[in-house]
Amino acid sequence: MSTVVVHKPHAWEIRQLHAALEQQLSARQQRRAEALLLYATGMEAARIADTLESHVNTIYSDLRAFARAGVGCIQEHLHGGAPRRLSDAQREPRFSNSLRAPPARWAYPTGGGRYRS
Repeated sequence: MSTVVVHKPHAWEIRQLHAALEQQLSARQQRRAEALLLYATGMEAARIADTLESHVNTIYSDLRAFARAGVGCIQEHLHGGAPRRLSDAQREPRFSNSLRAPPARWAYPTGGGRYRS
């Protein structure tokens, strides 16, 4: 089993976590704040994962983020990969055109299957 060594949140950090939970948070931010509060009570990651119905690796990720950024980790934004290459205006015609095209246009030719272009 993996072990992550992270300091338990201090009293002032616990107050900040409680204050953050009073705000409107995304589900990920709320889970992360709750995980840190449970960690402050002495719970281990596996038990926190069971309590919050999350995967234990998610909780370890939360704890590593707390070690890296402190309470500010609940405000971190996830990076969704590479930036978009097409604007919304460019994407819409391509998507709607693909819905009108026969399936064979987007699939491998099967040599006489049901769909023909």
